[in-house]
Amino acid sequence: MNPSNGFKGALIFIKRLLGLSRLSGIGGQTSHGWFKGATRRLYFLYIGCSVLFTFTAFTVQGGYVIGLELRAVYYVVPAVIGLAFGTLLARVHELSIELASAAMTDALTGISNRRHFLAALEREAYLSRRHGYALSIAFLDVDKFKDINDTHGHGGGDKVLQRLAAFATAQFRAGDLVARWGGDEFVILLPHTDESGARVIAERLLGAIRSARFAAPGLRVTSSIGVASRHSDDTSIDALLSRADSAMYEAKRMGSNRIETPPLGGVDPAKAVT
Repeated sequence: MNPSNGFKGALIFIKRLLGLSRLSGIGGQTSHGWFKGATRRLYFLYIGCSVLFTFTAFTVQGGYVIGLELRAVYYVVPAVIGLAFGTLLARVHELSIELASAAMTDALTGISNRRHFLAALEREAYLSRRHGYALSIAFLDVDKFKDINDTHGHGGGDKVLQRLAAFATAQFRAGDLVARWGGDEFVILLPHTDESGARVIAERLLGAIRSARFAAPGLRVTSSIGVASRHSDDTSIDALLSRADSAMYEAKRMGSNRIETPPLGGVDPAKAVT
């Protein structure tokens, strides 16, 4: 057996073992080859630290404990060990980032999922209480989505959801958060926005959806949106979620393709944080 072939085979095996033949980049972006962008910096960091550690350990152990006469060739093995170990650590770190991102992302639309939204809402509600700024959310439901699935198939329905997610993301500010709540429902987090401001933003989104063109011929999509704001006496996010959800169902009850806000119902309007 040719030694060089055996060496090449070993390198190929190590690359496949560590997943280096086709790296999945951070945040789900695929990168071909070893080092690109954030992935490159991550790998250089881990490999550099690992090689430095193995060199230092070998120098101390070999030169001072065992008493070897250290030569440059002796550092080949520590370098290989440091390279492999650092690459493995970087790969594990990269995969952990990908898993964390996947846990917060809706697989179909690529936007945030319900879990991520609830965590963000908890954080913003806390900050809203602490600093006294307004906080609103909006629930959006696709009108007659079952009919869309029945007419255009589930693939057509999926494309509608993906397009709506893109529309919603484009309509909102950088600090807002658009998430898929589940099925054909979306939810939007609007920090520093009172109920009237949230309604204006929702009207803009509703208009964009009404005028949007979809791939299927003759397909027109409308939606119903419920908007609600945090009240100063809210003890949890559940009350805010319930008001927005109820407002959305009221919009559907009133004929769909519209926006509704919760009725005052005897609640002091001053309790709404502005």
